[in-house]
Amino acid sequence: MMSRMATTMTNRGGRKPKGNRAAISCRVPSDQKPLFEEAARAAGMPLGDYVAVILAEHHGFPVPEYLLPRNKGQAELPIGA
Repeated sequence: MMSRMATTMTNRGGRKPKGNRAAISCRVPSDQKPLFEEAARAAGMPLGDYVAVILAEHHGFPVPEYLLPRNKGQAELPIGA
């Protein structure tokens, strides 16, 4: 019975895994932080994802696939549907 329950729990929806990643913590000048947050908001992503895109582009790496824009033609389902 327990294995069936565990199987059921793993098949639930949710955000796709972002893959193998490592954390980076940094401090920025306090007067610049709002500008970075606004740029991330304008790009439609969390600040950490925005920083990952900027770092990848700056160093000539491909932007991780999970950070690429989704297909705009695909409608999102409402939460709780």
